[in-house]
Amino acid sequence: MATMTSPVISVTAASGGLGASTLAAALGAALAKRHGRSILVDLDLDGGGLDVTCGVDHLDGLRWPDLAQVRGPVPVGGLVAALPERRGCSVLAAGASRVRPAEPGPGSAAVEDVLDSLASSGDPLVLDLPRARLGALRTPASPWLLLTGTRTRELADLDVLVTRMSAVLPESHLGATVVVTTGRQPPAALVAAVEAHLGLTHLAHIARDSSLSPAIERGHWPSSRAFADAISAVLDWTWRRVVA
Repeated sequence: MATMTSPVISVTAASGGLGASTLAAALGAALAKRHGRSILVDLDLDGGGLDVTCGVDHLDGLRWPDLAQVRGPVPVGGLVAALPERRGCSVLAAGASRVRPAEPGPGSAAVEDVLDSLASSGDPLVLDLPRARLGALRTPASPWLLLTGTRTRELADLDVLVTRMSAVLPESHLGATVVVTTGRQPPAALVAAVEAHLGLTHLAHIARDSSLSPAIERGHWPSSRAFADAISAVLDWTWRRVVA
C-alpha cells in the first residue's frame, strides 16, 4: 500500500467456517462507535459478500465489481460516500446484492489501487482477508488478527498459516500479529503451548453463540453478549497499536 493516514486492521481465519467475516464486521462496528466512522473491506472476492453478514446487502451502493476498471488513485471522499453504510461503518463487499445480479470482480491491480485510496481516508480500515490472498496484496504491517479453532486440526491449520505468512510476507507483519481463538475454551496449558510454538500472543477467546446466525439472517449487525468481552479486548489492543 501507499503512504497511509488510516489505521489498517487485518482479520484472517486459519480454517474455513470459523467466523472471520463476523469478527471483522463486529470489529468494524466497534471501531465506528469509538472513532465515529470506519470502513470494512471484503477481500474474499469469490464469496457471497460481506454486506450480507452486515445486513446491508439490500442497500444500493458500490461493490467490488463496480470498481473492476479502476486504475490509479480514486477520490476517497466520493468513494466512501458511495458505499453502503450502517452505523457509521461503510462496507465494500464482493459479489452481488439484493438490488442487482452478480458480476465479475476486479483484478489485483484494481484492488490495490482501491485499497491505497481507502487507506488515505483517515478512517479505521478493517480488512476481511482470506488466507488464499496472503502474498497477493501489498498488505501493510498492521494489527493482524489470526482466528483459529482449538481442535487439533484447526491448530494445525494455524501452524501452516503462520509458516506461510513467514515465507511470503515481511517479518514486520508477524510482529503485529496476535491469535484469537473460537469454539471450545482452550485450557491455559494449550494457550501457553501455542504461544511458545508460534511466538505469537493469544489475545482473546470468542465463544460460539447460537443466537448469532439467526440475528444475521434477520439483517442485524453481528453482535452478541458472547462477543462483548472478546471484541473489547481486540478493540483495545488494536486501538493501542494504530494510535501508537
